[in-house]
Amino acid sequence: MVAMAVAKTRAETQRLGSSKLPTARRATLAAKIKLKESKRDCRRLIVVVNRKAKNEVKSGQHLKEVPVRTASRKKLMEFPVVRRNRKIQKVMHMAKACSGTSIAMQVLSAAAGSLSDAACIYDKRVVGVLQHPQSFSYRRAKDVDGVTAWNVMHHASESVVMQTDFSKDELVASHVDMENDIGVLTTSISQLLAKRSHDVIAVNTHPGHHAGPSRVAGFCLLNHIALAASLIKKAKPSWKLGVIDIDVHPGDGTQQFVELYPRMIDKYVSIHSSAQFRNMGADLGANGIALKLDNKRRCRFGSERHCIEIRQQKKGCCTSLG
Repeated sequence: MVAMAVAKTRAETQRLGSSKLPTARRATLAAKIKLKESKRDCRRLIVVVNRKAKNEVKSGQHLKEVPVRTASRKKLMEFPVVRRNRKIQKVMHMAKACSGTSIAMQVLSAAAGSLSDAACIYDKRVVGVLQHPQSFSYRRAKDVDGVTAWNVMHHASESVVMQTDFSKDELVASHVDMENDIGVLTTSISQLLAKRSHDVIAVNTHPGHHAGPSRVAGFCLLNHIALAASLIKKAKPSWKLGVIDIDVHPGDGTQQFVELYPRMIDKYVSIHSSAQFRNMGADLGANGIALKLDNKRRCRFGSERHCIEIRQQKKGCCTSLG
């Protein structure tokens, strides 16, 4: 297809060189050739969003900002949905603004996926809890300070399947969001594997980097990085995968997956604030870069040491998930 397009452009260029063409026609043909060449050479960016969420944005739903520090627990649960929709709104504006630029931006709508896809990286018992949270019993966890968390168990057993800071009702209510997120993730991976673009962005509801192999925490229900890495590695075992996680919070959940499956992600680095947060593991060893805070509690980044550490983490990675 590319060869045919190039040949056609060459033929049009030869026609343009003909002195028989009228001046107006020559100008039109020159503009047409320039547009085709720019489209052929431009960088392609694919952004994948959930179809239902995109329709919500078009109709103006779930776009009002949630005051996180003062909101009630019920209102706070709307925060991830609002954050996702506001991101999608920005993506839609950017797609319109990209016309005529050196970046060709394509927004794809994804249908909901299935939680059974998470079984490629999660224990089937954990997947069972996420699929049917109402079928399990919940007991307050006493080993978690600062937040309310529950140990999830089978009714007929005292063994803990997983831990969550989402209540049973909140997990039930989040079921649709989890399946929507998996649909976005699998569609993004299919675009990447098909080499439609090297730049694919998945806009999901929940961030994911606090979710561990048997843990839901910090608005993170599923660890999308671990799930994506597992699906890619299954399709392309020889690929080397690198993860750069940039957030004010440490990627403690992703770190747990890296330790549990050392061959899944070849390089992982979490760049985060040195501040302490509740129910978050801050010690990521060699994979963590904790940025110091100034007197206004802002992170300062840019030292040569940090740049060297990032370059060392990136070395040898042909695919980056972030």
